[in-house]
Amino acid sequence: MIAPIERVLLLHVREAWGDQARVDAQWRAIGFADRPDFARACEECDDFVALLRSLGVAVELLPRHEACTLDAIYVHDPIVLAERGAIVGSMGKPTRVPEVEALRGSLEQLGVAIAGQVTGATAKLESGDVLWIDARTLAIGQGFRSNAEGIAQLCGMLGDAVDEIVPVMKGRNYVEKDGVFQAKRVRRVYPVASVTSTSSTPLFAPFISGAQRLPNGDTLITDGPDGRIFEITKKGDTVWAYQNAFAAQAPVITAPNGFVIRPERLFRAYRYSPSYAGLKGKGLDNGSSTGKAKTSY
Repeated sequence: MIAPIERVLLLHVREAWGDQARVDAQWRAIGFADRPDFARACEECDDFVALLRSLGVAVELLPRHEACTLDAIYVHDPIVLAERGAIVGSMGKPTRVPEVEALRGSLEQLGVAIAGQVTGATAKLESGDVLWIDARTLAIGQGFRSNAEGIAQLCGMLGDAVDEIVPVMKGRNYVEKDGVFQAKRVRRVYPVASVTSTSSTPLFAPFISGAQRLPNGDTLITDGPDGRIFEITKKGDTVWAYQNAFAAQAPVITAPNGFVIRPERLFRAYRYSPSYAGLKGKGLDNGSSTGKAKTSY
């Protein structure tokens, strides 16, 4: 949702991955771009848990499920959280299907209400495609992971809890190769294609990216692949824009599977007010009081 975080569900890398040997046996088969470092990933996950707890967030650690793959660390994907409770999805990636019942069982043990579950052999819905713009507006990426049938079931379960559900993608932007789904070299067009009144350049984002509705009614948009963050008004005028300049300081990386990792890419950005509790007593210098950025998985 969009409220301050109070409680999170987390599967520690140590439980999800087991050891380096298990990582080495799986990472190529499930489509990871590069070989993860198990020890370093565990260290980073420990730091992440400690950070959350230092901010007063209750962290619920999940148990290991042997049937699940390395992908199980992405706990967000199988469950859509709503005011009415958790809506259990249906995974588009075959190797992730066991995560659904494993996570549902954990939620029930923790006393989290289950508001519904996507059913049927062909219906697909993953929370990784779902973004709450505000408390009553939901955007959903439609593709192989979340299809029209799954979205229709979600709409029925949410009912009058939302005013608008907006599918933001059409077509099939993924292909299956040896049981692994990978993104095609295509570009996705969002409904906010003409977001400025001064430029005819449309907004494209085939993956990552995001949008956040601000208190003043403007929208903060992250164009992840191009490393761009900007704010627009309801009329589509650009208030300000930022271009990530990190590309000049780091090389382009090509992973073993041919996936190109460009250094200017941004996963997602959110705006926080100066009074945000998580920033109290902390500076904004990278590598000092807010911690050094790390990326290994």
